[in-house]
Order: sequence, then C-alpha cells, then structure tokens
Amino acid sequence: MKLHELIALIGEDAARRLMAAYGGEAHYIPKGTAYALAERNRRILADLEAGLSCQQVAIKHRITRRQVMNIKRRHRKN
Repeated sequence: MKLHELIALIGEDAARRLMAAYGGEAHYIPKGTAYALAERNRRILADLEAGLSCQQVAIKHRITRRQVMNIKRRHRKN
C-alpha cells in the first residue's frame, strides 16, 4: 500500500502514528472474513429467534434457504 492510500484510508495523523510505531516492519493484516461471517450468522440466528422463517431470513440476508438451515443446525450442535 502506498502512503497516499494509507492516508486516504485512516487519515494523516493515524498514518503518521502507525509509521512511527511500525515503520519499516512487515505486518499481516487479516481480512476479518471469519469475524464478518460470525457476525452475519449471529444476525441470522437472531432473526430466526425473532420468528422469521428460514425463507424470510434467506431473502433478507441474500443467501439460500439451505444455508440458513445449515447455520441453524450448526448452532444447535454447539
């Protein structure tokens, strides 16, 4: 990532603090997909608990009914 892209993303002050603390080092920044998926699944389970049908939840979250059922089944196992 180029400096101007970092500044556009987090602002100049934050970019300067980041460079001061970690400048010259290589760091891995996770995409957060596991977190995002877990959050989505929590919202799906909340919708189901609120009384929405699997079909309604699927439409709301733009996934298949089968995916909703799998999330529900996995939650019951835990």
